[in-house]
Amino acid sequence: MKKFSPKVAIFYDWINQWGGAEKVLLDILKIYPKADILTFYYRPQTWLPKNIKVITPPFNLSQYNLVISTTSYFGYIIPADIYYFHNVNRYLYNTPFKILDQYLLPKNKIYLCNSKNVQTRLKNHFNICASIVYPGIDINKFTPISKPKKNYYLCVSRLVPYKKIDMAIKACQNLKQKIIIIGTGRQEKYLKSIANKKYVEFTGKITQDRLIKYYQNCIALICPQIEDFGLTALEAQACGRPVIARNQGGSLETVTPKTGVFFGTNLSKVIKIFDKDKYPSIACRKNALKFSTANFMLNFKKHVKS
Repeated sequence: MKKFSPKVAIFYDWINQWGGAEKVLLDILKIYPKADILTFYYRPQTWLPKNIKVITPPFNLSQYNLVISTTSYFGYIIPADIYYFHNVNRYLYNTPFKILDQYLLPKNKIYLCNSKNVQTRLKNHFNICASIVYPGIDINKFTPISKPKKNYYLCVSRLVPYKKIDMAIKACQNLKQKIIIIGTGRQEKYLKSIANKKYVEFTGKITQDRLIKYYQNCIALICPQIEDFGLTALEAQACGRPVIARNQGGSLETVTPKTGVFFGTNLSKVIKIFDKDKYPSIACRKNALKFSTANFMLNFKKHVKS
């Protein structure tokens, strides 16, 4: 008997950039390589597989046996079978409009999310209980080296206001510490205007191989923002390097006292006393191994089969 192969659609809010949520989309596509992608806005991206069919509105969902919505913004309005939340819509969260959202989200579906942090937000916003399926990283590519240089701090992020990269820049250059900023975004011009070139270097968009080398040789990765989950912290730890992170949000689930340090409002104080030899590479690596791509795909498939 011929095995039934369901026709699958994966919704993602908009495809116009690269980041952690986009990495998760690619991992779901590895599970369903023949799936169509549905999105509200599409700008061709080099990271997207060339054989994938991308569909913008209007959508004909009746042709699919399985519809998965992976979303940070408006994917809850799509009539899907499975919802994977990276976040709730940050523009509507804790506003009167969240009452309307509770009626728009289809009931009695499979709800998944990326962290305890987002799980709590979903309970507050939609009054649903979502199961956590942690995103993963490629632990075979992100690996440590034996003798890291440890002569600069690192930020890996989209350059947008809520990522708080200006906080890291100001803290490092005030302490005369070198920091390398990897990423692009609409705040790039502003960030360069406040940066002292003697201490701050912008790389722009780089290859994964170069990114890994930057991770492997940094003193620590700085995560000044409140992360929904935070894949970059895991990538750094997989490369054997510790993390300096905000004491809120997803970082509390990915960084431990053995692999990094947390700060509240005073990042400069933490950097000033940071001991770059306190966090063994093997401890950082061990923590990251729990968050592999293979584990994500396995757990995701278990929920789909249910």
